[in-house]
Parts: sequence; C-alpha cells; structure tokens
Amino acid sequence: MKEAHPSCLVGAGGPQLSAYPEESLACPDIDFGIRGEGEAAAVQALRAIASRQDLGDAAGAVIRKEGRIIARPAAVIEDLDALPFPAVDLLPLRAYRAWNVDHPFFSMVTSRGCPFACRFCSLTHSGQPFRMRSAGSVVDEMELYVRRYRAREIIVFDETFTVDRQRVLDICREIAARGLRFRWNIRTRVDTVDEGMLAALRQAGCRGLHMGVESGSQEILDAMGKGITLAQVRGAFRAARRLGFETRGYFMIAYPGETLETIRRTLALSRELDLDWASFTITIPNPGTALCGDLAGDYWRDYVLGRTDAPAPFFTTADYTAAALCRIRERAYRDFYLRPGFLLGKLFSRNAWRLLRNMVHNAPLLARSIAR
Repeated sequence: MKEAHPSCLVGAGGPQLSAYPEESLACPDIDFGIRGEGEAAAVQALRAIASRQDLGDAAGAVIRKEGRIIARPAAVIEDLDALPFPAVDLLPLRAYRAWNVDHPFFSMVTSRGCPFACRFCSLTHSGQPFRMRSAGSVVDEMELYVRRYRAREIIVFDETFTVDRQRVLDICREIAARGLRFRWNIRTRVDTVDEGMLAALRQAGCRGLHMGVESGSQEILDAMGKGITLAQVRGAFRAARRLGFETRGYFMIAYPGETLETIRRTLALSRELDLDWASFTITIPNPGTALCGDLAGDYWRDYVLGRTDAPAPFFTTADYTAAALCRIRERAYRDFYLRPGFLLGKLFSRNAWRLLRNMVHNAPLLARSIAR
C-alpha cells in the first residue's frame, strides 16, 4: 500500500497488535495502531486524523512520537447495549455461504470477555472484563435479521453464552413474545447448562449446541484449568441429545503433560458422546495466555518482528513429534466421521433432508473445499 500510495496513512488493530503494540509498530509501513476494543477508539482516532490533531490522546492508540513508540491503555466499553448493530446492509449478503447452515444466515456476539480461567485461552488473559448485552438488546438484533433480512439461522459466537442463566431464560421468553421463528446455535460450557435451560433454548428455536470438551483425561482437564469434570461432559451432552439438539464437541491434543494414552482417551471420548460433529486441534501456546507464559522464549514476539517464519510451536515429547501429531489429528477426523454407524445415522437422522438441501445449495463451496 505504501509503495502504491506513499502518503496514505495506514492503521492496524486486532489481537496481534493488542498483544504486541510496540513490536507491531516496528514495521515502518504501519503509521498507527488501535489496541483493545476498537469501536469508540477507532472513531476517536479518525476524528483526530481528520482535524489534524494529536492521535496520541485516543484511547488504545499506539503511535510513534519523538523516536519512541507510545501505547495508550486499551479502552473497555462497559455498556455493550450502547453500541449500534453492525451495518450489515453494507455487506454482499448473498455471497455468504456455510455448507451446514441455513441461508440466509447472520452471526452475532452478545457478550465480551470470559469469567473463566482456562490456561490455554487468550480471551481469558486479554485483560478485558466479562460483560453482557441485555436480553432486550440481543433479541432486538435477532428481530432485525429475521424481519428485515429474512434470516433463517443466526450463529451466536459468544465464548460462553450461558454464563447468566436468567439472561438466557429472558432471551428465550422475549423471542417467543415477539413471535420470532428461526434456527440459532450457541457456544458454551458443559458446566453452565442444565436441562431446564436447554429445554427453554430448544423451545425458542435454538437447535445447535457447541461445547468445549478439550480432553478425555481428567488429569489433563485439571492441568488446563478448565474447571469441568468428565461426568459433567457426559451429562451435558446426554441432556442435549435427549432434547434433540445438534451437538458439536471441541477437542485438543498434545497439551503439556499429555501422553499417547491420554490422547487415546480424548479420541475415544469424542466417539462415545454421540456427537453430530467434532473438531480436533493441536495445542498451541497463544500469546498472553498462562500456557504461553510457561515457555522459555517468546515465539510470537519473534513472529511479529519477522524474525521467524517457523510454524507455531507444538508441545512435543519423546512419544510424538510435530509430524506425528498432525497424523494423529488426521486419523481423529477419519475415525470420527467415517464410522459406518455415524454415516448411517446422518443418512436417517431428522436433519438429513436439511443437510442434503444445504449441501446441494452450497455445492460450489463444497467443491472448492474438496479441491483444496
């Protein structure tokens, strides 16, 4: 951009700049940055630029001044209800596709931060407190998408949607009171749901439940600081299946202290839980996490400064190399999705027609994915 337009002003933001503000501005082609939440800070910065004022007074601003890089404390937006809804009318809505989601669909976030303390999660250690939008604000946005844009499905991307039980029940009641009919799905934890709450969600049109399991070993769960038990995992998914939810579980392998035996337990649990979908990832120490703090060096700082192009580090042992972990993950996907019982279950499930319809509708997307 600078080569094409030398006089243009380039700003940057996002998790990388928030974690490494000074290192990010070591790149000479970045003129300023905004760390932390950007809605108010970016507007303040742009107004300062337009009026040729000092950008350094903007909350969260990262600037160069007199040969030094100065990073202002990041702003925290306490009242999330005060934020306007995203300007989705500016987006090419018909271009968005997701092969297992009803179209048209929208995504939204109803809270920020996280009250839990998982050692691997960068959100927990970002310094941002946990805040929630009110039930009325949440359903106002849902109603906008359903009434004006004919949304058939809404994806709620909160890390843990069900932290506040009463708010969940209020949202469900408000959806019913307004006569809104649409599918939606949420992400949450196994220890923040109960059968009564799940029944209310199901009644309000919520059909998908995504929950982090992480490990099939209680010892590894404890080492992660996850704060859940395997009994809670089994109980939450059992209740969800009984009520007719479509379920997805998330699993991690190669956490520090893992062995091939604990990995085997994790993969076995993924097949035991009778999930509709499963995702498997290899543990990476993200910047700012307690897990990253356990490392001797700082891989991410070197990455931001352009000192390394090596792949992000895995925690390897004498039992498995990085290449072996990749093979284990590939086998985990094959063993989960290519089971005859799983395939037959999908073929004869209550969602079979919906799944087939979406696959046909999104055939170009599937073709591109397979080609890659």
